[in-house]
Amino acid sequence: MPEEIITRETLADGSVACYRFFSTGSEAAETWLKEMNRLFSSPDDERPHLFLIDIRPAKNLVSADMFKTLRTAAAEHPNLSGKTAILFTPETSTKMVELMAQHNPMESANRPLKIFSDEKEAIAWLLGS
Repeated sequence: MPEEIITRETLADGSVACYRFFSTGSEAAETWLKEMNRLFSSPDDERPHLFLIDIRPAKNLVSADMFKTLRTAAAEHPNLSGKTAILFTPETSTKMVELMAQHNPMESANRPLKIFSDEKEAIAWLLGS
């Protein structure tokens, strides 16, 4: 059985879509873009999309392909509302986290992004607590 590069689960009674990345290379980037296009092919404009992106299993590494995919998805879905929380391990370089937050193409006025090292805190922020 091939190793999964991304898993998807729902959290908080289905309110949060959680994606756990075991790789952020080109195959993961392609899989992620297909998932986003599938998800938004019939968007529910009444409900904000809440995403928890966990890259801890991928050792916090974000490839150039993944950044390119984020830019593509942002361009294809510019009016998407909701929030995105990204999980890093606490050992992650502060500089790396700052760069990711500053250059994140998915962040906009109607789609804030915040970086966390604690999953419970990330979910609470997504749900507005």
